[in-house]
Amino acid sequence: MSEFLSWVSGLFELLFAPVQRVEPVYGLALVSVLTGVLLVLVFRFTSNQKEIKRVKDRIKAHLLEVRLFQDQFGVVLKAHLHLLQCTLSYMKHSLKPLAVMLLPMVLLLAQLEMHLGRVPPRPNDTFLLVARLGDPAGVEQVSLILPPGLTLDAPALRLRQEVNWRLRAEEYGDFEVGLAVAERTFTKQIRVTAEPLARLSARRVRASIIQQLLYPGESPLPDDAPLEAIEVRYPARRIDFGLYQGHWLVPFFVFSLLAGFAVKGLLRTEI
Repeated sequence: MSEFLSWVSGLFELLFAPVQRVEPVYGLALVSVLTGVLLVLVFRFTSNQKEIKRVKDRIKAHLLEVRLFQDQFGVVLKAHLHLLQCTLSYMKHSLKPLAVMLLPMVLLLAQLEMHLGRVPPRPNDTFLLVARLGDPAGVEQVSLILPPGLTLDAPALRLRQEVNWRLRAEEYGDFEVGLAVAERTFTKQIRVTAEPLARLSARRVRASIIQQLLYPGESPLPDDAPLEAIEVRYPARRIDFGLYQGHWLVPFFVFSLLAGFAVKGLLRTEI
């Protein structure tokens, strides 16, 4: 699993390379439009287009029936029952393409979160490094190993199952921080860059499938590691689209849907 996710991350790194230096808004818009077009193509080739068109035509006919015979209760009731039947049939024909899209969409959203969800630090910026342990007794045993280019900005804060360090970036670069605990050392990647859409791996987690899918940026921690996760708390990114200011997911889905409906006619796809 980790090798596959590493390959996917490398592929997305190449795809994002041309837009890493542009404003996040433009990169997000481009990715959203491409995603909408690709989803329409997937839907077309994995669904029964003839049956979907037939069901949609029946839905339109029954809606017209409701309008024309709205003063005849029996006819309207029968039309509503047929509408319910057609709606369930449409949902049945949509299940296969939706199932095909599910895993690619999870992979896509996890990759987009690494590029769009956080703001990369620059020299003189501070950020938190957090180690979460499975056993509270290990909190006092964790020590930090910093590479040149990163410095400790405040004493470690040791909580019940967490240790927090505030770090300061001194220069640009890709760094590997070490955490020594129980005579073992675990590493975490940290990236300091001026590229707005650089890939940031916020968490390194244990090897459960769900956790790996959500945080695919680095190889997982061993199952027997005393650490449950190592997290770099990069600042959250807020996307500014005029009146909207917030998480990237909202404009991503809006632009993807608009792009999908805009091209479905050109691609001769029934949705």
